[in-house]
Amino acid sequence: MHSRTRDLKKRLAACRSTDSALDVLHNAYEGEECWVFTCGPSLNDVSAEDISRVLQGRLGIAVKQAMFKAPEADFHVFNRWHHQKYPKRGDDCIGVELKAPKDPVIYGQSPDVRFEMEVDPSLKTDERLQRSLAATSEFERYTLEQTQIRPWGPGIMYEVVMFLAVHLGVRRIVCIGWDLGSAKAASLEHFYAERDFGSRIADWQLNERLQRITRRVGGDRTLRGLNWAIRHVKRRALHDLGYIYNRTPVQVGENDLIIRSSEHLNAWLKARGVELTLVSDRSLLHPGIPRMTLAEAATI
Repeated sequence: MHSRTRDLKKRLAACRSTDSALDVLHNAYEGEECWVFTCGPSLNDVSAEDISRVLQGRLGIAVKQAMFKAPEADFHVFNRWHHQKYPKRGDDCIGVELKAPKDPVIYGQSPDVRFEMEVDPSLKTDERLQRSLAATSEFERYTLEQTQIRPWGPGIMYEVVMFLAVHLGVRRIVCIGWDLGSAKAASLEHFYAERDFGSRIADWQLNERLQRITRRVGGDRTLRGLNWAIRHVKRRALHDLGYIYNRTPVQVGENDLIIRSSEHLNAWLKARGVELTLVSDRSLLHPGIPRMTLAEAATI
């Protein structure tokens, strides 16, 4: 946890737009190193105690469920997919949300900063991949100094996290858990074991909540109204009970694109004067990106 974060969060509370929030955040941690915790299996190679020690006086960004392993992080970055009830953020943690126009509903704390993603619904999957940031490697085009609108990465690391770290003015980014699994995978392995509660919420819980929501919408018995109520109640129940909801598969080709483009990401960061380091023994990102142990990375 960095000493500047609490004051920054107070200043962000007075901002009325994403642009004004970005003005507050610009170079707020100039010359510092930034530790980014992501959700790959190698995050389990690092204990919560080691993470806590590493983050003493250092800037940390936790991505989605990595917040459970790094609750001392200064920033929690999340989107509306593969969502769950996260630890409550205090006065010294800044919430950053990424949202696309037709993303599903989520519950929990409101973010301190929200970014919108540009989406062209007319594009098919292959066309979207061909125009993604990983395919074009147009990193300089999407810096937060130039635009708050986020490209499709794919993946939140490309869409927000790397750009946020650069915008904060850091000189070094250390990523823990950025593994990516298989290049051809249609899913990602995570550091946590997912409880596949899914559609198996106990009937009594669904029925109780469904009756409550039906009364609230005025007893609407139409099929459309009932389907909406079921989806809402089910999603809310999953959130309240701590299970993952709004699941989405990885599209075939996503990982391969990120892996191949990571060489260009690293080159762009270097041109910006930012060093990228990985703490992972299984990351598929470009081999030109240095790998270190946690102890080695923490002593530089």
